[in-house]
Amino acid sequence: MTRAIISFVNLSKSFKKQTVLDGLSLDILEGEILGIVGKSGCGKSVLLRTLFGFVIPDFGQLFFAGEDVAKNPAVVREKIGFATQEDTFYHKLTVNENITYYAKLYDVRSNELKKRAAQLLELFKLSEHTNALAEKLSGGMKKRLCLAISLIHDPDVFLLDEPTVGLDPMIRDDIWSWIKKINALGKTVIVVSHLFEELERNCHRIAVMNRGKILCVGSQGTYNRLWPGKNLNQVFDELIKADI
Repeated sequence: MTRAIISFVNLSKSFKKQTVLDGLSLDILEGEILGIVGKSGCGKSVLLRTLFGFVIPDFGQLFFAGEDVAKNPAVVREKIGFATQEDTFYHKLTVNENITYYAKLYDVRSNELKKRAAQLLELFKLSEHTNALAEKLSGGMKKRLCLAISLIHDPDVFLLDEPTVGLDPMIRDDIWSWIKKINALGKTVIVVSHLFEELERNCHRIAVMNRGKILCVGSQGTYNRLWPGKNLNQVFDELIKADI
């Protein structure tokens, strides 16, 4: 039986008087691609940032591989890679300089850096652009660089916040191809997106989120059985209306 590599248990977070995570509980299974979908402002990005340690929850617990993250916060930074919506690279550095810089932040050893950098450059088709300034890259290549630097420390879990937003359909397909290759390397992948069809096609399970809570989580087959004849967008609408 596949174990939960990450567990959120009754997680709550408020900013001033606004509750963004409301007693949220969710198990993320080792080796899966989990999609999280919800309306803007429902707490998706805050959930990812809480997992990575950018946001400290008010209540609840977070476990990584059975270990309480509150007692050992460093385990998260060492084992998780995070590609945010925004560019995380330095525009005035080259592709290679960006990768080297982030590797040093994670204390990647020099002998490991050379091997990992070569693998990631090949995986994301950046090998011919190592000396190009990041600011000169196309939109799709910039996204690929963000993915590469997020993986340079060889994390077990990879977080992606709207990885295909603003990209044309062909590049979006390429990004998902790379996500699947990353998953095939044994990485657990968590993808936040509002693009229902992409999640339906590519994720092992999909979690529907609203008002800081998980309303439902399951495979596409699960949704098909519970809501026969309806696509994820239609199911989402029904769940949201029932939660009002």
